[in-house]
Amino acid sequence: MMNVKLSFLDLAVMAVYLVVIVVWGLLHAKRKSARDYFLGGKGMSWQVVGLSMFATVVSSSALVPRAWPLRSVDLPPEAVLPELEIHRWEELENFSQRARELVIKVSGFSPRAWGSRGVTVGSDQPKEKWVPALREALAEWPTQPHLLQRFARLGTVSHPVWNEVTGENEESRWRLRLCPYYLVTGDKVDLKGGLATLCPVDKKLIHGMEDAVLVPLSSESGTGR
Repeated sequence: MMNVKLSFLDLAVMAVYLVVIVVWGLLHAKRKSARDYFLGGKGMSWQVVGLSMFATVVSSSALVPRAWPLRSVDLPPEAVLPELEIHRWEELENFSQRARELVIKVSGFSPRAWGSRGVTVGSDQPKEKWVPALREALAEWPTQPHLLQRFARLGTVSHPVWNEVTGENEESRWRLRLCPYYLVTGDKVDLKGGLATLCPVDKKLIHGMEDAVLVPLSSESGTGR
């Protein structure tokens, strides 16, 4: 079990937040009618209503891709795997190629993690290759875990790159992969920098390939960059 220690500042923020919520509730608890309760007395501007609606639908699932650990599980008869709507992994074998907008990827430290060698894109593979890849991932769970994720079709960015032939920086379109680097000093974890990998736009899987350009990044304290 993870041992989480909260600092005084963490506790203070939580206490202030709870006090503000309670006081706000007491001040606005009494409404003249149900209409005032549900509509806020029609005293809120459209900006406040819009931000409230936006905050309601935003969650970590909108920022972090949905992932399913590929391990054999016995679900209750009425249960299904979330979003996949299947009861057993075997049902995933019968997904059509169009419905397999999914990625099987090796998780953790593995020689196959380099160069996307441990990645299988379901929509790119026929059933004859998709089924063995899925079964192999499930079988390797005890020794080498795999994850199943939705395949994300990335956009492109523009970035200048040095051309050895012309001796000039040339602006080009790339697919971008960002890898943050965190360093642990004592009990403190700090973001010290990262590595940007610029890959050709015709590559679906982006990694440190021969045609890629590696661009080191650094974080500037106090600037938010």
